[in-house]
Amino acid sequence: MFGYCRPQRLDLTLRDNNHHRAHYCGMCGALKRLYGLKWRAATNFDTAFLALLISAQRSSPPEFRRRYCPFNRYWGFGVVVDDSIAVTTAASLTVVMMGLKIADALRDGAKGARLARFLTARAVAKAERELARFDGKLVEELRACDTQLVEWERRHGHLGQELSYDQLLLPTARGLGRVLEFTAQFADAPELAQHNGPYLRRLGEALGRLIYTLDCVHDLERDLKRGRFNGLIAAGLAAPTGKAASPEARDRLEYLAKRCWSEIELSFGQLRLTRYGPILANILFLGILPKVEEGLSSL
Repeated sequence: MFGYCRPQRLDLTLRDNNHHRAHYCGMCGALKRLYGLKWRAATNFDTAFLALLISAQRSSPPEFRRRYCPFNRYWGFGVVVDDSIAVTTAASLTVVMMGLKIADALRDGAKGARLARFLTARAVAKAERELARFDGKLVEELRACDTQLVEWERRHGHLGQELSYDQLLLPTARGLGRVLEFTAQFADAPELAQHNGPYLRRLGEALGRLIYTLDCVHDLERDLKRGRFNGLIAAGLAAPTGKAASPEARDRLEYLAKRCWSEIELSFGQLRLTRYGPILANILFLGILPKVEEGLSSL
């Protein structure tokens, strides 16, 4: 994901704030334990959301221990233990997603990307093996989604092929849907996993479409200046001025947002969660939704 899964802390209870922080900091500890000290810098809100989602589907609450954090003003507070399945899995997903991001930067010719790939290759390979213990096809499918998006960009940039916006949305939608569906298998009860899986996939696919759109909106001005690929421009929905190409294009994007949010509300409402529902709802409906509305209003 792309850094949009921050909670609105003022709208959470003190207890929920502490539990969100406990997962975020627990994932930081898991990254250090599994992949080395430098990987603590990769701790992010997006995969902390995934850690919470895994914990929310388990019958027993996560175990907490008091830890000292050198990067926080607190001298010691409860965090999820760094060998919990929720934070270790989220840590592995963090490393794999970082590997995909570095591969994308390498294709773009970004400075330092080759060195970054060299320095992270061993950790990425380890994370892929960790995830393969639970799902042997997950990493392969995520890589296929990334490859498909790169292929669309190549066809547009080098071959001048026209692209539909639905085509461009599909890889991110499928990838995020697959990741959210993956979390369902950590539910203790098989019937819970079977029930939640399809709804998590639908939620992830709708969320992926919104996040891809939001990322295109945020990068639009920079991509125009640097002559880089942008999905909104490639699909004819944005003009070289950085605004919507037409009132119809803006209406189409607003309709997409409404359709996706309806799907997210429906799918989230069908999930059977044992805990953390208010935190997850806060991130989705109070954290991401305003960003989507703000981004589209800027076009």
